[in-house]
Parts: sequence; structure tokens; C-alpha cells
Amino acid sequence: MDRSAKRRLIADHLEGVPHALQDGPVFLYSGFRTCSTWLWTKFRAHERLLCYYEPFNEQLGGLTLSTLGEARPDGWRSHHPRGAPYALEYAGLLDGDAGVPGFPPSRDLADRYIGAAGPEGPLDEDVAAYVEQLIRHARSRQRVPLLACTRLLGRADGMKARFGGFHILLVRNLYQQWNSYAGQARFGNWYFLDTLYETLGLAGRDPVIDHLARLFPAESTSSLEAWVNPANFDNVFCYFVGFHLYFLTLARRSADLVVDANALSGPDPDYRREVVDAIAQAIGISLDLDDASERMDFPLHPIANRPACVILVDEIADRIKAACKATDDEKAFIDKLVADIWTEQAVFARQAAGAFEYLAAADARTEAAVEARVRSVQEDAEHRLAQIHAERDAFVRELEAARQELAQREAQAVGERASLELRLAEADAELAAVQAQLANLQQAHAQALDAARTKAEESAVHVAGLEQQLAAARDELARVTEAQAQVSHDLQRQEAWNRQLEAELATALARVAEQEGLLSAAEERERALQHRVDVLECSIARVDAVNADLTGRLIAARC
Repeated sequence: MDRSAKRRLIADHLEGVPHALQDGPVFLYSGFRTCSTWLWTKFRAHERLLCYYEPFNEQLGGLTLSTLGEARPDGWRSHHPRGAPYALEYAGLLDGDAGVPGFPPSRDLADRYIGAAGPEGPLDEDVAAYVEQLIRHARSRQRVPLLACTRLLGRADGMKARFGGFHILLVRNLYQQWNSYAGQARFGNWYFLDTLYETLGLAGRDPVIDHLARLFPAESTSSLEAWVNPANFDNVFCYFVGFHLYFLTLARRSADLVVDANALSGPDPDYRREVVDAIAQAIGISLDLDDASERMDFPLHPIANRPACVILVDEIADRIKAACKATDDEKAFIDKLVADIWTEQAVFARQAAGAFEYLAAADARTEAAVEARVRSVQEDAEHRLAQIHAERDAFVRELEAARQELAQREAQAVGERASLELRLAEADAELAAVQAQLANLQQAHAQALDAARTKAEESAVHVAGLEQQLAAARDELARVTEAQAQVSHDLQRQEAWNRQLEAELATALARVAEQEGLLSAAEERERALQHRVDVLECSIARVDAVNADLTGRLIAARC
């Protein structure tokens, strides 16, 4: 593109854009691997802007404060400028739960790449609410929101209609962009080709993608591995070109400024200056784009059949022009993108021919070395497998011997258990008999104690009665003694009475002797009862000893 054409491109897209747009928002659209991260870092350096990076990246659905710093330019083969973690601007939105609040859920890139109403229809409400939240958050911090995203090409029209603002479309030479996709895969990063593979899911929702998906037989789209097979790689390249021609054309309709990443790094400083001036006029900030540079990655596979790809890409471009009802300006945009592909591819193929030849030879050597190594590993594995089989057979034999021994021990244990159970049953029966005998003895002991207590009580009553009689006899003796004294005083006068009184005294003494004999007999009976109680207590002690012995035998039997 010559200088006048570039100026016309910038001027045409700035018509109607207010000078120094104060409240934004600003949208930066692009595809993957287009230098969009480099341009985003230029905006990010301005404190007046709050620059959200990839607001529809699936990782935001699980982002937390603890994982905020994990994704950063130096964490992978990004070729991005060194700087702070990509997601730092989302920190103020995070709460205790994982994920940026309101982040629209999606299964893969195709699931939400276009809205339910199509690429030129209104936004899905959850998408609109999420973007509104990002804009509101930036404004609450007195900053202008900028959303830079490689996943918005299919929703640019909806964003423009819903939020207004200033919209920038960044375009890179599609062959260079493809080489970056395929170059990442060469170094083991399949993410970008995988996202392209996922967009095949749009086939049922968009007629252009449906046509592009028919480039591939069904068996080649069954998996990413099948899709990127070297035999299918030219078709994948043509699908990539068609996909971007289509969505870049649609996004361009909503763009206030289209920036050519290759021209920024070209020899013309006026183009860089004009882009800087256009952005300054639109949003009131000045960017330094003088370090713009161009880098070409080395693809996983070269284009195998250029003539066939040229024909197929031209057919795809014509279909896209028709499907989009492209204006003459849009047709020229598409034609230039296609022409730049083949110009760049021819230069690269010429310059990299030796490298491709070297890599082919290196790949052949590597393949041979790998095959040799595989054979060696297989031989080692077979040898080791034979050893393992031998060890397994020996182990199986040992296991079988151990199993037989265990069975014998189990049978012996079963017999011993049956014997112990029989002994336990006998011990239980013996214990029951002893317990019954003990119960009888305890009952007899209780009865004997009750009888002894009854006899003792009766003896006590009888003794009390005898003591009362003895007391009465003593009282009577006292009276008799007093009478005897009186008789002695009157002895001389009453000698006749004296003999009578002596007879009465002898009778009383006999009665006292009788009472004393009864008292002695009661005491003897009390001693006999006490002896019987002592005998019963000895019997109980022997029963308790027998019980303890039986209990010990029972416990031993159960053990």
C-alpha cells in the first residue's frame, strides 16, 4: 500500500469520530498473532486508560487473586514485550469466588465467537452485561476503558451498536500471521491451531463457515491431530485465510481506524506518525510506536501446493465477497489481503528454501534415529517383559504355595475354633449350674440369716423379760431384806414368825436361782445362734471362691 492509500484509509475511518473522545470506551480488535499485545502495551502505559487484555479469554472464568500473576509474557514463547501479568487490570473485579464476575460461560472459542443473532446482530445479553461491567469499573476509577481482544472479530458490529466509542482494527499480513500460528505448533504450542479447529463448530450457525468447513472430509475433522495432518495442512491454511478474510471484512465495517501492523514496522515513518495522530485525535493520548518491528516465524509445514491453494483461496474470497455483499472498497480490501499473502509467501519460500531442505533432512535423520531408538526400546521392553513374565510365574507359584498353606492353616483354625466353641459351651453350662447353685446357696443364706435374726430378736425379747423378772426379784429381795431386818428387830418377840419368814426367803431364793438359770440358758442359745451365723458366712466364702474359680476357667476357655 502506497503512502497516499494509507492516508486515505486512516482519513476515511476517522470521519465522524469526535476529537479527543473523553469517555470511551475504546475497542481494539484483531486475530491471534497480529502484534495486538504489543499495541495493547502501548495503550497500557497511559494512566488515563484502564486496558483490559483479552476480556473473553477462557482463563478469566477461573481467575483468582492467587493466580492473577501466572499468565505473563515471559511465561511462554510469546514474543510479547516484557511487562506485568496480562490480567492485572481485573484484580479490582475479583472477589472470593473464582472467575471474573459476570464472565460469559462458553464451551470453546466457537461457542461464543458470534452471538445468537449472528456476526452482525445485537450482542447476547450476558455478553453485553459483562462488557458494561468492565466499562463501569474503569469509569469508577476515573479512567477510560480499553478492551483489546482477539475474540471479538465476530461481535464488532454488536459492540459498536451497543457501546459506541472508538474502534480500532489491527490487521497483519495473513501469511505472517499463519506462520506464527504454525510456528507456535512447531515448538509444541498447539493452542492457536486448536482455537482455529474449534471454529469449525460455527458451521451450523454461519453459512460462510459452513462452506469453509466443507473443505475437509469428515474423517479429517474428527480430532485436532487428524485435522493438522501434513496431508491436510494446505486445506487448514486455506480455511485460516477464509476465516480471517470473512471476519476482518465484517469487523472493518465497525472500525473507526484500521491499522496495518506490517506498515507500522515498515520504512515509512509517516504512516506511524499518521496512526499516532489519528489515535491522539480520537482519544486524546499520544503513543510511541517507533519500536514497531516485524518478525516471521517458521511454520510447522510449508505450503505443499501453492497453485492449488491460490485457486482455492480465490474461490473462497469470491464467495466471501458475495456473502458479505461487499462494497468496492471491501472487495479491494479483500483482494489486497490475498495478494499480500502470495507476495509474502513467495519471498519466504525463496529465502527459506534452504532451511526447509535442511529441516527435511534433519527430520529424516530424526525419524531414523527415532525409529532406531524405538526398536531399541522395543527390544529392551520385550527382554524386560520376558523377565517380568518369569518373575510373575515365580511369584504365582509362591502365591499358590502360600495359598495352600493358608488353606491348611485355615482348616486347622476352623477345627480349633470348633473345639474351643464346644469347650466354651461346656463351660457356659457348668457356669450356669454353678450360678444356679450359688443362687440357691445365697437364697438359703438369706433365709438362714432371716431365721437367725428372728431367733435373735425373740431371744432378745426373752432376755429382756428375764431381766425384768430379775429386777423384780431383786426388788422383792430388797423388800425381804428389809422385812428380815424388821423381823430381826422383833426376833425375840416373833420367833414363830421367824421360821415362816425363813421359809419364804428360801422360796424366793429358789425362784431367783431359777431365773438365773433361765438367763444362763438364753445366753447359751445366743452363743449357739452366733456359731451358726459364723458357719453360714464360711459357707458363703467357699461359694464365692468356687464362683471365682469357675469365672477364671470360663475366661481362659473363651480366650
